[in-house]
Amino acid sequence: MSRFAELRELLSHSPTQARWKELIKRMIQWPQVPERDVAIQYAQAHLSHWPDELRTLRDDLRYAYSQEPTHPTWSLVRTFYIFIKALSSDDHTQSLTTLTHVPKLTSLRIVFYPEFLANVAKTKSPAKVSTSLFSNDLQHLSHVGLRDLEGFDALDTLQQLKRLELFNYPLPRLGTLPQLQGLTELLLSCQAGLEDLDMLHAFPKLRWLRFEESPLVSFQHRTQLPELDILELDNSGWHDSFEWSIFSSIHTLHLTGERRRYELGKTDLSPLRNLRTLTIKGGAKLLITPNLNALATLSELTHLELDAFAPQPDLSFLESLAALEHLTLSGYGIGYKRQLFCFSALKELRSLHLEQCGSLDLEPFCVLPKLEELTLEFDIPSVHQLDMNERNERLRAYRNPTELTSFSHIKHLTLKQARFLNDLSFVRELAQLETLHIYECLHLRWLEDLKSCVKLKTLTLHGSRALEHLDSMIRPEKPPLFDWGDVDTYQPREGLRELHSLSLLGMHNLRDIQGLSTYTKLRTLRISGCENLRVISAIHQLVELEALYIEDCPSLKELDALISLPQLSTLVLRDCPALPCPPDKDSMHTREDVKVFQQRLRDRSDQ
Repeated sequence: MSRFAELRELLSHSPTQARWKELIKRMIQWPQVPERDVAIQYAQAHLSHWPDELRTLRDDLRYAYSQEPTHPTWSLVRTFYIFIKALSSDDHTQSLTTLTHVPKLTSLRIVFYPEFLANVAKTKSPAKVSTSLFSNDLQHLSHVGLRDLEGFDALDTLQQLKRLELFNYPLPRLGTLPQLQGLTELLLSCQAGLEDLDMLHAFPKLRWLRFEESPLVSFQHRTQLPELDILELDNSGWHDSFEWSIFSSIHTLHLTGERRRYELGKTDLSPLRNLRTLTIKGGAKLLITPNLNALATLSELTHLELDAFAPQPDLSFLESLAALEHLTLSGYGIGYKRQLFCFSALKELRSLHLEQCGSLDLEPFCVLPKLEELTLEFDIPSVHQLDMNERNERLRAYRNPTELTSFSHIKHLTLKQARFLNDLSFVRELAQLETLHIYECLHLRWLEDLKSCVKLKTLTLHGSRALEHLDSMIRPEKPPLFDWGDVDTYQPREGLRELHSLSLLGMHNLRDIQGLSTYTKLRTLRISGCENLRVISAIHQLVELEALYIEDCPSLKELDALISLPQLSTLVLRDCPALPCPPDKDSMHTREDVKVFQQRLRDRSDQ
């Protein structure tokens, strides 16, 4: 295979860090002939959809760069990491003036190693970056990140900078931020806490602001950020007297982290009158105070996600959120049924996600008139902490969640950790159902009830170890008296006629997919982690199939059914070692590429 053919094959796969390193390695080793310039132009065109974070000059690639910094290959780079170890940082940064040979660099990140900072502390010499690093040739930089760095006066030259990240930056230096009029995104990390946010006046067009490990303490401020839209606090709390009026323009607030307790009981959030989306989410150590009444002032809120509750939180604030459209509640011990009145005001609620719910007390939500999407994650871990009677009662509810039958108007249903679910009898009453996702359904064995879902368009089944065949998806409850071996000739009388997308994931004992050939409107089929699946001949009549994804199916031995699929334009085949005719590339995203592979299969079958 020629070098150019190898390049085309490499760029035909999905973007990964490993493939990026392999690409740079091959381009550097390419002889200096006219074909190399053509190859670089070809790579430029095909890398346009790759994220800049992958197109990075770091690790072993930095050594190759230092050996030949003028090589044209570096025009493919978008992000450059600089790790400074030596004590003489000026000498180090002086050698980096050759970054002008990376003409389309958009992101630059500078990090000092701990051992370097230790030497700095001993000599009392501040860690600085030389102004020569940001020469006129680098003024097109749009993203710069600096870690453990004291001075950055040179950033004044980067007037096209859109995103700036400052990690572990000494607090006294924050007042010297450069005047970057075009900056729209800023990340600050300052463990000592931020007492003066007037420095933010340097960024009048700021739209996204994130604080990491940076507590906001009491201060007097005059700064206004009229264009700020998104505020994120990660492990960054605030003092009780903190004034939120500086952030009155934001529409989105995210509070995250595992090492910070967000106390909302004494917080006045009323200045956030424009807030539409609020997320409070973290790990098991993030405990929200049971008093959440501060949220009652956010009357315009439409999206709310609360995770990691304290035991028995007071949800009465929900009565004041009449505009709420999307609600996610997660955590143990949330007694929905005992707080029925809290949900009666949510007349506009369209999407409800209950994660790690302690029980299936769904009665408060059945009467919500606009509810269309419901996600339930069964609280499997807590089942084993109950006494025998409570455990048996809970398991019966999980095996046959009859309360779901009250949601006759639901269009989208997702069940997670549904490992005790035996059948799908509850869907008989869900006549409006269009989307059904069931995850970790270890014991799911019967699918006959799916035939009642006449409007179902998208179906995902994940993790069943009991299901061996899909015949039950089309068989009526009382099968007719003929040989079911010819199942492909049977036409379903009802149900699943509108099915457009089907995903079969982790179905370890699934051996065949007979019966799917009757669903001729199927456009997308995903099969992954089906260890015992050997044949897929049933798909040969899916004339409208446009995308087929088959991954991690080690027993699959034939693909001849693909020959007769005239609309197939996306084909992904990965980790299927038993295939007698594997494709040259594991990902094809054009009709032309798929037709070439189909012809290979046709030629092989004619032999």
